[in-house]
Amino acid sequence: EWREEERSFQGREVVWRDWDRMWRAQDIEQRWLDNARWVWSRFMEKNRRDVEEKSEQLKTVSNLSALISGFSIVVLVEFQFHTPEEVPEQNLTLVGSYAVCTAITFGCMINAMVLSSLMLAAILKSGKNYVSEEEETDFLFACRRFCAHYKPGDRPPVPPRTFAAHWDYRCEGSWRVAFR
Repeated sequence: EWREEERSFQGREVVWRDWDRMWRAQDIEQRWLDNARWVWSRFMEKNRRDVEEKSEQLKTVSNLSALISGFSIVVLVEFQFHTPEEVPEQNLTLVGSYAVCTAITFGCMINAMVLSSLMLAAILKSGKNYVSEEEETDFLFACRRFCAHYKPGDRPPVPPRTFAAHWDYRCEGSWRVAFR
């Protein structure tokens, strides 16, 4: 009777161990998924911060160039080439060169302002396109596949599109032109 009870207990213990192995495998897979979700949320947050940073820089350049162009026009209008008591004997080349320099300054600053404003609109529109649900799903599956088939030396998956890559490829040249 004792042996029979011992055998049934061992049979139940084997079943418990099988269940424990299955629960452990499910727990590991769930942890892989949680890690992938954490990496994805970190990626989304980095993209959001990059978009905010670039938009603030563009707003600042746009506002600064508008101020400089406004001040250059005001200075041209308000500048006194002679004192009010004197008869105006102005050197026309001096006045003309000053007006040309002011016009060039105004044109460059307006160009920078318009370019920065257009780039700002473009990045605010396209900045949200880097966190779509399809890309999240693809990234999570890639992370799961990476965890399941990991070998030392393997590189973890990265999202295919990032705002930083978009900025470097499409906007950096225009940004440098507007910033100069």
